[in-house]
Amino acid sequence: MQHQTQLVAQVNKIIQTNLDRRAGYEKARKEVRDPQLQNLFDECASQSNRYVSELEPVVTQFGGTPVTDTSTTSDMYRAWMDVKSALASNNAKAVLQSCEKGEDIALSAYREITNQQQETAFDPGIHQMLRQQHAGIESMHEKIKSLRDQQA
Repeated sequence: MQHQTQLVAQVNKIIQTNLDRRAGYEKARKEVRDPQLQNLFDECASQSNRYVSELEPVVTQFGGTPVTDTSTTSDMYRAWMDVKSALASNNAKAVLQSCEKGEDIALSAYREITNQQQETAFDPGIHQMLRQQHAGIESMHEKIKSLRDQQA
């Protein structure tokens, strides 16, 4: 039973990370005028929506209730406040730097859950899903970093 409670808490943390990530990208999308960045931010928000949809049944399967709200005290929230500040200055490089910081935080949350010897604690299918999601966020991080590096 404790294993199930721990699993639910860990997966809910990842769900909340994705909810925070989605909210940040939705906000950034509304504020930027560059179509390339708008498309990228849409893609990032959609990716988080997919990940939440994949993870919610896991929480339910193990007797939990999936979280539905973003956090207001997390590092992710603070990163998105940096995005908001960068948007105010209308500086694409600053926006991308803040987005990269947000992706770093998301990657850290995934690393934490996948590196804790979860092969034995999680069902292998759940572990594989988390690893695939982690890889997807790593890929998005690289896109953001590449765009950031292209800015003057």
